[in-house]
Amino acid sequence: MSARDARGTENHESSGPRASRALIVSAVTREKLDLLREVDAVYLDGIRKSGLYDEIWQAFAVLLPVRTVGVMGDGRTYDQACALRHHEQAAGDD
Repeated sequence: MSARDARGTENHESSGPRASRALIVSAVTREKLDLLREVDAVYLDGIRKSGLYDEIWQAFAVLLPVRTVGVMGDGRTYDQACALRHHEQAAGDD
């Protein structure tokens, strides 16, 4: 069962089934928190749009303590790396 927060936004419950969590594996800064909130919102939006929201027991994003390199145009870019994870049933459920 999902819950609504004070803003009326539907969220997975914070403890128990269908928990939504976001983790930072390094020093916490406002910029990292903002980025992780955005990643989590995009991830959960994708889960909802795919019709899997009620099938997933737990979903979370992890902001990793590494930076990635990419190429845009003629230059290199360096940015944060995130991992996404979901569980379709609670541990021990058959």
